[in-house]
Amino acid sequence: MSLETGTYFITSNYSNGVVGRNTANDGEQVFSLPPFSDPQQWEIIKLREGYSLRIGGTETAELNGMVHALTHDQLMAESWDIKPHEQHGPNVYTIEKLDGSLGWVMAAGEIFAPISVQPIVATKSLPPHYLPPCLFQIMKVE
Repeated sequence: MSLETGTYFITSNYSNGVVGRNTANDGEQVFSLPPFSDPQQWEIIKLREGYSLRIGGTETAELNGMVHALTHDQLMAESWDIKPHEQHGPNVYTIEKLDGSLGWVMAAGEIFAPISVQPIVATKSLPPHYLPPCLFQIMKVE
């Protein structure tokens, strides 16, 4: 099911951690924060092609292979493709570049693991099955 424009929570299927900015450092890099952290709200805006993902009012983009909130240069913002994968459960998605070449992947299973941008690994079965580090739950804020 495609997402509509709105406010959402994003959590990692791999760590059950909240996906957001670590305000203890520069607040730009996006991490999987501890599951007990207050969920950070993401603004997801449906575009003609893909989605804009904003956190804390800032756009996101890949910088040096990692997902960053663009606190300085909003012109570098990227549009993302959010693809549902119901075979993994309700509200489970991959977040990919528009060309499908790379996507969001949790770099490690521990807390404060950065969200990297790299190839998304899936089986060749139909429907394909994805590794947990590539999957995210996206829940609408009610």
